[in-house]
This record gives sequence, structure tokens and C-alpha cells, in this order.
Amino acid sequence: MQKEWGYFSLLYSLIILTLTAGVSIAVSRLTAQYCATNNQAKAFEVTRKAAVLVVVAGIIVSVVMFFGSKYIASHILHDKRTYLSLLCLIPCIPIIALASAFKGYFYGTRNVVPTAISQMAEQIVKIIVILMLVQKFQSNSLEIVCAVALVAMIAGEVANLLIVMLFYYVKENRAEKKTGWLTKSNHIKDRLHSIRNSLTEKSALKNVTRVKSSIKSSIRGV
Repeated sequence: MQKEWGYFSLLYSLIILTLTAGVSIAVSRLTAQYCATNNQAKAFEVTRKAAVLVVVAGIIVSVVMFFGSKYIASHILHDKRTYLSLLCLIPCIPIIALASAFKGYFYGTRNVVPTAISQMAEQIVKIIVILMLVQKFQSNSLEIVCAVALVAMIAGEVANLLIVMLFYYVKENRAEKKTGWLTKSNHIKDRLHSIRNSLTEKSALKNVTRVKSSIKSSIRGV
């Protein structure tokens, strides 16, 4: 089983790296580029589009693995006992892929605090879930124990995703509020500028009228 588990870990790593590595780097680079020009809206747009893309890709891979897990267990991993572990792995794929898009945004803004906190939460949740489940299933077969470990991994990845998404949406909402306030402020400034110009024009017309009246009075006096 140890050899098969090594194959399983390699397969898992290849799937996750294929889905997440390029996306995280691309989002990070584009975010840094737009933030350098103070275009936060475009950075958020890139992150949202990347998140949708990786979720769709992750769901497609998960569906393929769901229907092909028996074949993978029998013909690629050469151990039918890995079938249950493969099924437990499936929910992790879109979750990890989605988290990579949001992490790419924070890497691009040079803010590693959200990713650090999310990874700490992930490890804590994994440890707690393993401690809770191992006592109940430690007397079971190795197949069940491996599946329990993957359930703990899923719980940790969910915690990771929820925290990084929370940081992202707080950041996005603050930016939108700030943008809305600046828009209103600029609108008020433009309005005041328009009123001032209008008053200036009226004052100039009054001065012209006075000059004309003064000229007419002088002509009559002559």
C-alpha cells in the first residue's frame, strides 16, 4: 500500500499543480501590474474571472475523476484500495483551485498576511479533524484510515478557502466604498465648479451692463 500511496500522492500533486500553479502566478502578475497604475477595479475583475475559470476547470477534472476513479485505482495506481481515497480527493480539486486565484491576488498586492493566516487555519483544522476521527477509525483497514486523512485534508482546505475569501471580499468592499466616496466627492466638486463658473459669468454680464450704461450716460451728458 505504501508504494500505491506514493503514486496517489504524485497523481494528486500533478493535478493540483496543473490547475493552480499557472493561475496563481498569472493573477499575481496582473494584479501587481494594475495596482502599480492604481487600477484596483481591474485587479478585482481579473481575480474574479480567474476564480470562475479555475472552478470550472476543477469541476470538469472532478467529474472525470469521479467516473474514472475505478480505472485509475486499478490500472494506474494498481491497487483497488485507493478507490475510496480517490473519491475523497475529488471535492478538494475545485476548492484548492479557487483558493489559488484569491491567493494570487494577495501575492500581487504584496500582502501575505491573509495567505499566512489561511494556511495556519488549514493546518489547525486538519490536526483537529484527524485527532477526532483517528480514534474512531484507527482499528479499521488501511483503506479507511487513508480516506480519513483525506477527509481531514478536505476540512483544512475548506477552512483555507473560507478565510482567504473573507479577506478578499473585505478588501473588495472597502475599495468599492472608497471608490464610491471619491466618485461622489468628484461629482460635488464638479457641481460646485459649475456653479462658480455660472456665478462668474453672471457677474461678468452685470459688469458689462454697467459699463454700457455708464458709456450711454456719458454720451448723453456730452
